[in-house]
Amino acid sequence: MNEYILTLAIITLTTWLLCLGYAGYMIFIGRSMSKHPKPCAHKTTMKLSSIRKQFCYNCNEILDCSLKPNQAPLVASNRDKRK
Repeated sequence: MNEYILTLAIITLTTWLLCLGYAGYMIFIGRSMSKHPKPCAHKTTMKLSSIRKQFCYNCNEILDCSLKPNQAPLVASNRDKRK
């Protein structure tokens, strides 16, 4: 019976130590990482041509995607090409 109580006590103490270690990591390391975020250069984007936007994979920001001068719309119906 004492062996089971000792085993449960060791498991409980180990769990508490792991929880405290993780909490300390989140408080000290996580906080220092959030103070100095790296600026995103928007190098990896997905073009959403139907709404003329771009989606950045790194920072999850939606950017405007404007057309060049005299550029045809990216998404149009077939009726635009008929004469």
